[in-house]
Amino acid sequence: MKNICVIGSLNMDLVVNVDTMPKPGQTIIGSNFKEVPGGKGANQAVAMARLNGNVSMIGKVGEDGFGQTLINSLKNDKVDTTYIQTSKGATGVALITVDKNAQNSIVVSPGANFEVKEDDIDNNIEAIKNSDIVVLQLETPLNTIKYALNKAKELNKYTILNPAPAVKLDDEIIKNVDLLTPNETELEIISGVSIETEEDIQKAAQIMIEKGVKELIVTLGSKGSLYINKEKDVFFQFEIYEDKLFVLGPPIGNKDNLLNAIDEFYNMADSYGYTPIFCAVDNSTIPHLHSIGYHFIKVGEDSSVDLENFTLEGRKMKSVRNAISRVEKEGYSFEIVNPPFSDSFLDELKSISDKWLGNRKELNFTVGKFDKKYLEYSPIAIIKNKEGEIKGFSNLMPMYDNNETLSIDLMRFNDTCNGIMDFIFVNLFIYAKENGYKKFNMGLAPLSNVGESKHAFLNERIAQQLYTHSKKIYSFEGLKRFKEKYCTLWEPRYFAYRKNSNILGIIISFLLMIYLPNKDKSIDSNISSSKDV
Repeated sequence: MKNICVIGSLNMDLVVNVDTMPKPGQTIIGSNFKEVPGGKGANQAVAMARLNGNVSMIGKVGEDGFGQTLINSLKNDKVDTTYIQTSKGATGVALITVDKNAQNSIVVSPGANFEVKEDDIDNNIEAIKNSDIVVLQLETPLNTIKYALNKAKELNKYTILNPAPAVKLDDEIIKNVDLLTPNETELEIISGVSIETEEDIQKAAQIMIEKGVKELIVTLGSKGSLYINKEKDVFFQFEIYEDKLFVLGPPIGNKDNLLNAIDEFYNMADSYGYTPIFCAVDNSTIPHLHSIGYHFIKVGEDSSVDLENFTLEGRKMKSVRNAISRVEKEGYSFEIVNPPFSDSFLDELKSISDKWLGNRKELNFTVGKFDKKYLEYSPIAIIKNKEGEIKGFSNLMPMYDNNETLSIDLMRFNDTCNGIMDFIFVNLFIYAKENGYKKFNMGLAPLSNVGESKHAFLNERIAQQLYTHSKKIYSFEGLKRFKEKYCTLWEPRYFAYRKNSNILGIIISFLLMIYLPNKDKSIDSNISSSKDV
């Protein structure tokens, strides 16, 4: 990892747990008070140092015990604190109240963080000169941030800006940012584009690139992150686990620019100290990854329905016809609902999802997860019983191939009858065909026809064993049998990894990333036990 200079905030997070949030004028008794070193700048510095980066930090603390504690905490994580100065004021603090549902209320007193001035950048310019990468956030004065970015570009440094807490930014700031890392809300504020769909994300990203940003990473909550290259024509969806970036599926966009985009993505990952691992890539991606030193193992087959030739006629589909007839006699109906959605509608879907999950935990990334913000991006298919009550739903997900392919990401239902899965999917196929789609993607069949032969590669046989043992967690095998009723298009998918990598460790990390729920793995995630402020 390269030399990194972080310019930003240092806060002491004062965290107290409560059963419920206090009402105005109410006094309640809290529990489990703790002091947690934080601040976006300090959190980023620590995270990069833990990834073996050579990190220095420019910032300010106050002449109090909190200030020294924060400096000592950074030193313990091997962050160079030479350039952190002491102000006569108070150290920045965040007052955080967390209820039993993990909802929080936060009040920030910036303190010394707002004392970081342009002179402080000049006085500590050696930290920037000695770095390859300069990282900033928006918890210090905007004039200082603008000045620091100008200095960094004068010195030909690669710059990264996490635009949080989000405010409208001067174009003079934006033009000097190489890599911008907003979430959806932050991107909406700084671009001025109302974000309701993934196409809106692309439109907002294009505006930022036209203003001078070279690359973007847009964090998408439960669906990982989206990398957008500087030409705006290639996209990578990825998730972070430990020191790895797992890219799910082939890159999306202009195949002619794929190699350059992969190089850009790899360099971006390297700047953070992460190793990109490409999961479920297709045959068209392999030559490009091979040219930069990646090795491959087969991980399964991607399945699709050929909508142009799809029919319910014939002996093979008799059981499907019977299943649909049975569901229709029970009085169930199918409907497509388009965004925007009301809060009551999403709450109703949430109750269905919660009941469907029961005591099970949400999986991550590769399988859809209930997230209201994410569901607002696209139409939702619902099924109702004869009383008109919603009993199941699924979100629709275009595949970024000029509307050739439609898919779904999340399906939940309860209190239904046998055959409801066939009923839902057949109606989805009909809807997709009527709306001009040529294929309906049914997703990856993991480890399908992988490692079964005694002559298979050792890594593929190991992967098959891991898959066999993971079936207790999620029934991929049953899903594959269901897909085989409809899918006639099967394409191999591969796991791409760097030479000399520990492939067994990578596969285990990938499974843990999927099966461990509710873990914040974003690039700028807080490394402390409290929420990043």
